[in-house]
Parts: sequence; structure tokens; C-alpha cells
Amino acid sequence: MLLFKGLVLQPLYNVAGDQTAYQVRDRLSFMRLLGLNLAQRIPDAKTIRLFCETLDHVEESVFRQFETNVVEHGFQPRGGQLIAASLVPVPSGVRPSLC
Repeated sequence: MLLFKGLVLQPLYNVAGDQTAYQVRDRLSFMRLLGLNLAQRIPDAKTIRLFCETLDHVEESVFRQFETNVVEHGFQPRGGQLIAASLVPVPSGVRPSLC
């Protein structure tokens, strides 16, 4: 199930193979989705690629069934992007120093 969830992340966040493994190691939100904690081993890019190749012939029907299941439970699968930003008020008329 862990590797399947990893494949679900790929189209949602526009990542593949090596980048998927890196993002799972880098983002706590990805680790949480996969049910991992910091002490557990994270699948490497080769493991993800081999799993993907194994599912290649059934991938479309598996994902179609997954999407149907998600919609039946009241969710709407869409692509997304995580963005971290902060807005900081700055007094008007103050020019920042470049030095």
C-alpha cells in the first residue's frame, strides 16, 4: 500500500521516480500520507521504479478504480502544489537598504 500511495503522489505533485523518493524524504506531509515516521526506511527511486514497472500493465485500471473509490467517499482528486509563504507588513515609503 505504501508504494501505491507513492504512485498516487506522482501525478498530483508532478514528480516521478528519483524526485518522488526525494520528496518523501524531504516532506513530512508526504511521509504522513504514506504512513511513515522518521525512523522508518523510505523506498528508494529504484524500488519505486520497479513497482511502477510491475504495475505497468494494470496501472490504468487500478488508478481508475482508485479514483472511483475516492469520488464515492466524497473527495475530488485534483493536482496540487504546496506553497509556503508569509506576508509581512512593511511601512509605506520606507526603502530597504541594499547594503
